[in-house]
Amino acid sequence: MNEITGTGMSDIEAQLEELKQLGRSRRLRLVSGPQGPTVLLEGKPVLLLCSNNYLGLADHPRVREAAAEAAMRWGVGAGASRLVSGTMTIHRRLEERLAAFERSQACLLFGSGYLANIGVIGALAGRGDVILMFVKTIQAGLGGFVSPRVGRVGNLRQHNIRVLLFFQSRV
Repeated sequence: MNEITGTGMSDIEAQLEELKQLGRSRRLRLVSGPQGPTVLLEGKPVLLLCSNNYLGLADHPRVREAAAEAAMRWGVGAGASRLVSGTMTIHRRLEERLAAFERSQACLLFGSGYLANIGVIGALAGRGDVILMFVKTIQAGLGGFVSPRVGRVGNLRQHNIRVLLFFQSRV
């Protein structure tokens, strides 16, 4: 039994079984080969409609060549977070070039959309602020977002004004 939450493994197993019965369980599936419009998903060719590879650059020959050259020059990892081991020169240069391209004061790179959301929400939300997220956002992985600085996080279905009014009345 977990001393903090009071839940044991049997509670977790029951919750997982309930999700399975509701058709809401998730599992990792094996993708073979490079990302593209079609991939091998668990050995079967499928059309990949859920990818973030919108521009088709993940497997573009010039991008692959540049990535290989960068790996040879810089290695294949930063070693730790920027706050721990520092910002790599190559990342700073890219941020500066992107900021200049966008004509903005600065740019900050994140490794994924999820990390960007967590970073931005965590930086902008103040103590007691209310964060409303659309259900699709929550399904994308932010439903478990917890910050000691944020007062409340609520689910907002598209066109559901009642939830918005509920939160507005408590602000």
